[in-house]
Amino acid sequence: MNDGSAQKSIHDLSRQDLYEQVWATPISSLAKQFGITYSELVKVCKERQIPRPENGYWSKLQFGKTPERPPLPTIAESDAAATAQSTPNTRTSDASPTAPQIEFDADVLQLLARVEALPTIMVPSDLARPHPLVTTTRTGLTDALRRSGKDKAGILWPWFENRKTQHLSISVSEVNIKRALCFMDCLIKELEKLGGKIIFEVPNVYSNQDKQCCVVIAGEKLGELRLREQYKEIKNTKRTDPWASKVDYVLTGNLVLDDGPGPYPKFYCRDTEKSRIEERLNEVLKKLVRTVGEARIRRKRFEEELKHREETERARADLKRQQENERARIDKLLRQADDWQKSEALRAYIQAIEDGIAHGTMRPNNPDEFAAYLKWARDQADRLDPLAASPPSILDKTLE
Repeated sequence: MNDGSAQKSIHDLSRQDLYEQVWATPISSLAKQFGITYSELVKVCKERQIPRPENGYWSKLQFGKTPERPPLPTIAESDAAATAQSTPNTRTSDASPTAPQIEFDADVLQLLARVEALPTIMVPSDLARPHPLVTTTRTGLTDALRRSGKDKAGILWPWFENRKTQHLSISVSEVNIKRALCFMDCLIKELEKLGGKIIFEVPNVYSNQDKQCCVVIAGEKLGELRLREQYKEIKNTKRTDPWASKVDYVLTGNLVLDDGPGPYPKFYCRDTEKSRIEERLNEVLKKLVRTVGEARIRRKRFEEELKHREETERARADLKRQQENERARIDKLLRQADDWQKSEALRAYIQAIEDGIAHGTMRPNNPDEFAAYLKWARDQADRLDPLAASPPSILDKTLE
């Protein structure tokens, strides 16, 4: 798919080109590139009689399978043009807004300019002074071939005694080993000229997998860089043995460069009926650089959102702390007012007792003990009164 297609109207494409793109990129992602909705793209495909991948198609590709795809039906070009024009949601450059332009950073724009200025890169048919990773991978593939380490479809993976040996992610048949190594050798060398590099890291801290081969360009890490050969699964209903597989695996010879396993792998390049990946290395480099720019935008957006969430959480925690302090002050104020009322009530009660004694309505049996009682009562009123000095009390004592 051409990188500039996102800026074109979907109806600028021929039926054949749109058919190829629909089978190269998930429709949800392709719709975003054209600046239209998923349902609009589906409607265009129906109007133009373009078949679409069924559910599970992309998952099968992820695991190296090549599900059969229906051919593009043949219809008259006049009918196709009329159908395209009759589509209600047809978007043209004059009538509808195009997809928003991605604003890359200056260093990414410089890399894109360098890639645009490159002459057409020719992939050699033989390895000359191969990159060390290519040499290691070739050894692993040769060893796998020697050990007959092919899978059910005839695909080879690099094999090593030490599983921690760093090697490229290549899985191809025997006839495509040389071709795959030459392509990856040229790609890595061109990436290094642009300041990129290959690193190896474990997918995540909980993974038991070997380290993945990843690309770093302009300081941004992409996903795994994987070159694999596709194969088809064809049902075989003639087998009568209940233990035998009812599926035949047929190699296609087509190579695919993507970013590794995942529900929606990103395809950088693949063989088509019209061209092979060796002929589109310039396109691959451009797509890798653009992917880096998009990855950086997503990373920065995520960091900004994370920073905003952290600032919001800090502000929320600070507000909660201030509110708790305010509630504590209010509770203390209410307790002090309540204690003051209790102290005033005690003093009034004590005064009433003293008035009763003075008027002879009350006669304590033991005047000395009663006087001590009244002093103790006044002390309790002072202890409750937040406006008076609190006398010592046994309630304030503690044992160390």
